[in-house]
Amino acid sequence: MARDVTDTEEMLRDDVVDRLLIHDIHYIGGGSAWAGTPSRYHKSEDAPVGSLILDLARSRDARLRTALVGLLLRHPEYAPPAIEVARETRDVSTALAKIERGQQRDIDDVLALCRTKALSVDEIIAGFEDIAPRIEREALPRVREDDFRRKVEAFVRRAQSTLPEDVS
Repeated sequence: MARDVTDTEEMLRDDVVDRLLIHDIHYIGGGSAWAGTPSRYHKSEDAPVGSLILDLARSRDARLRTALVGLLLRHPEYAPPAIEVARETRDVSTALAKIERGQQRDIDDVLALCRTKALSVDEIIAGFEDIAPRIEREALPRVREDDFRRKVEAFVRRAQSTLPEDVS
């Protein structure tokens, strides 16, 4: 099944391909070279591995998601940052899933994560804002962005009223 690719998605894909190239991953087509423009990346320091790993993991493009395997095979030294990105992403994703589900025990679990400083309210807000534009087209089962936003806002209000200031 074909899907429309917006100009923004194509630009983001080209940017990720350029960053992969600078880290010696050459088997993915696209990037600035295909567009006939110079890359903004000239050495690996120009393309931090943590954000590259996160962008690969979150990509809608299956070939880019699987390029994460190639990146880690080529650069096993990137495993620690990959594990850290996975841990951070998992915590926020799990918290957001629990908030969306809205059951009291789930909300209590997320408050406990915040209380122990494993996660902050700011990280939850940032995580939600990161996924908000994609919720209605990617979430299964279907989740409405406005309903989810109300749940996150209610959680934030509760967290701010029940958690110590140094935690919230």
